[in-house]
Amino acid sequence: MKKLLVALSLIPFLLGGMSGIVEATDLTCSNGSATLTVTKSRGSVKIYTLDWTAKSDGTWDCTLSLSGYIMMVDTDPGSTAPTASYDLTYTDSQGIDILDGLLANRHTSTSERVKISDLPPYSNGSGTISIANNSQNAAVGEIVFYIYQEK
Repeated sequence: MKKLLVALSLIPFLLGGMSGIVEATDLTCSNGSATLTVTKSRGSVKIYTLDWTAKSDGTWDCTLSLSGYIMMVDTDPGSTAPTASYDLTYTDSQGIDILDGLLANRHTSTSERVKISDLPPYSNGSGTISIANNSQNAAVGEIVFYIYQEK
């Protein structure tokens, strides 16, 4: 029954049948740098691509405002890859990783996708996305958020 409910809730996401507004604004980096682009939009789903570069000491974090349900997240370690098993977090204003550790232990040479199979986390405002367990000088990568918002 649970799988059926999840599958039914994904129909609008997959078919793009509903419309809505998803915002991603206010990208500010305090360690390293990043660019944010909307790469695609289909119905209520927008795909936000965040290309990032860590500082020379391997640190990277940015404040980013996202609103909507986070359905999937892709990570790509880039040409100057971070240290093996690096971790990414997206923490809310209370310091809670709203992705609940799903972006931990990322691969250093392979792109990976995390699909949220249960009730997807909802982001409603400013959060901090950051890297941990990376010591690679000026590592680069890409994070792609697939975000859905109900009408």
